[in-house]
Amino acid sequence: MEEFAGAAQSKGETLYGGNDFTGRIQNFELQLRAEGGELFIEDGEAGFDEERLAEFWESGEDIRDGAAIPSQRLDELNPLGGFDARLTGSELGWDNFGASFLANLGEGARFELSPPPVTVEGAKDL
Repeated sequence: MEEFAGAAQSKGETLYGGNDFTGRIQNFELQLRAEGGELFIEDGEAGFDEERLAEFWESGEDIRDGAAIPSQRLDELNPLGGFDARLTGSELGWDNFGASFLANLGEGARFELSPPPVTVEGAKDL
């Protein structure tokens, strides 16, 4: 993300590598599952504690200073997101958003899908 944002900045453009991944509960769930945990346990209680949640939120600090599109800018773009407004080079989400991305990006637009990253090599992901 940092490389993408930096390359754009060197050309005088304001683009971002992607969104702050810590703003989506699904990304937290993927990390918990990679660790062998769950977002919610059988009785409906949280499968994590405040310390683990704080750790997740803090893990995005390094990208919030220019690599990730600011939350305020995303609010201004609503109903579009950073990716389909052509302001980010990536989007961490589900493949079913692809049709709306293509519709919003316009004719000739392309993008590639890849599996989400895991924090523990070889861990269970989706």
